[in-house]
Amino acid sequence: MSADHLVHLPDELPVRAEHHLWSISLVDSAKLLAQDYGLAAMDAIHLAVAIAAQADVFISGERLGKPLFRVREIATQSLWETNA
Repeated sequence: MSADHLVHLPDELPVRAEHHLWSISLVDSAKLLAQDYGLAAMDAIHLAVAIAAQADVFISGERLGKPLFRVREIATQSLWETNA
C-alpha cells in the first residue's frame, strides 16, 4: 500500500477522549447497527461508542465501500479516500 492515496488530515485535529463503560444499552446499540448495516462486531461496537460520545466524525482505516460507511447516525471518513 502506498501512502500516496492517504487523505491529508490537518496537523491538529480537535480531539476529545472519553471513557465509556460497557453497558447493556451500548451493546444493544451495537447490535442494532450491526443488524441494520451488516457491520462486523468490532465495527458496530466502535461506532456505537462514537455515537454515544456524540463524536462529530468516525475516522477509519477501512477503505470506502465497507458497510461502516453506510451508517447514517454519524459522519464517517476513510483515511484512504475521500467520501466525496
